[in-house]
Amino acid sequence: MSEAQAQKTFDAALIERLAQILTPYAGAYSLTMVRRATRAAKDPQGLCHAVAARINDDESRRDFLRRAYGAAGLPKAPFDRREADRPRPVDAAIERRAREALLEAFSMYARGLVVLETGRAASARDFVQRLADKIPNASAREVFLKKFRGSGG
Repeated sequence: MSEAQAQKTFDAALIERLAQILTPYAGAYSLTMVRRATRAAKDPQGLCHAVAARINDDESRRDFLRRAYGAAGLPKAPFDRREADRPRPVDAAIERRAREALLEAFSMYARGLVVLETGRAASARDFVQRLADKIPNASAREVFLKKFRGSGG
């Protein structure tokens, strides 16, 4: 089933509302994440959980589910007992600090990569393709290319 066919089984307003709720956690990629989740989901509850599964932080995931259930007109989101019983060697504050530190480290790497590939590229198109080729994950590479093109590139 294509992405467009899968989306037809869900109300477009629900997809849009879930994307809005997801935006604080996933940014501009929110609508794409919700649309992709429609492929595997069979009902609004399954869609809410398929989207929530992409949120790493437990507290953020619970908050998303609570709001998503409300948007979908579902009863109160269930409390996942397994999640409460799971040992938490790393708390949310440490996760946040690690994410910020990694963003800074990757930002420095990206600046160096841009300088390196600028000197190697034969054209602007070659330059962008060289950068994209450095991204090993196909979906992340596609996000990079869409974002680059969307910014006027």
